[in-house]
Amino acid sequence: MFSRAYIQELGASKLRAESQSVFDTLSKGNIAIELFTTKKMHRRQLRLARDVFFVADIDLSLKALKILDISYRKPLDYPTSLTNFMHRKVWRSTISELTSSIKSNNKPLFAKPADDLKRFTGQVFSKPSHLNAINKVPRHIDILCSEIVQWVSEYRVYVCKSKILGIHQYQGDPDADIDVDVVNQAIQNLDKQNESVAGYALDFGILESGETALVEFNEGFGLGNYGLDSSSYTELLLARWQELMAI
Repeated sequence: MFSRAYIQELGASKLRAESQSVFDTLSKGNIAIELFTTKKMHRRQLRLARDVFFVADIDLSLKALKILDISYRKPLDYPTSLTNFMHRKVWRSTISELTSSIKSNNKPLFAKPADDLKRFTGQVFSKPSHLNAINKVPRHIDILCSEIVQWVSEYRVYVCKSKILGIHQYQGDPDADIDVDVVNQAIQNLDKQNESVAGYALDFGILESGETALVEFNEGFGLGNYGLDSSSYTELLLARWQELMAI
């Protein structure tokens, strides 16, 4: 179990909503909490250890794992075991190939970084002018591409140790509900193919056809909260960080 917790602050002890919910939950227990700034992290002024719960954005969380010499492999955004839940073509490509494709035929597609999320923000590319968003990204960088589909509604499903903690809509028609049976089958597939982790979120949506389709898989740290209660959100983050720390 963790002896203490570091929680990222924005400055002047101000916290992001997600961090605040973790702070509020942990404050009810016996764990010691210390807030830290990005600057303090970059200056290596934190006493990081495997028995310390670390709550921060994705970039700083990855930095913490590197400092702790934790072997980390980013889960796939589109796990192989969930291919049948995609209901659209998804493929791996490069910036160079994307550029050539858009300049030659202007066929719209969605693209985002495959590994390094800091490279650029995922978006729809349909004409040469859209390439300005990636003109400083090296041509060899791997990306993930997807056919364009129309989402009627999108939801985030929070999962901890293969159990759904909550389902919350974040975009679209509030009356268009996803099929929970489909979601449960996806969770089972992840478990069977060993592509699951202790804490994560699955974004699912409703297509114009009425089908429930996977939007993407989300890592369990640095995870955005679209309405999950503070206790459950903290439980998810704790489970994932414990798994990474192997404690």
